[in-house]
Amino acid sequence: MSKVVTRYVKPIVTRGRARKASRLRDMLSALEDPIVTFEEFIGDVKKRLDEVEGGLTDGLQSMKEQLKDYVW
Repeated sequence: MSKVVTRYVKPIVTRGRARKASRLRDMLSALEDPIVTFEEFIGDVKKRLDEVEGGLTDGLQSMKEQLKDYVW
């Protein structure tokens, strides 16, 4: 079976701008998923850092109170 072209479509003449815009659009779409993934990762890191800092602050406060009780 062979394919038959039923109608000829004349190609559009461009001066390079369309190709450049198309390449930039392709690069942008290729980077969108990794950027979203990275933003989610950073959000998780910030959340975890807040949890660690909260635990550290609570632990230091507890040690400070124990030290006060021991010294006084």
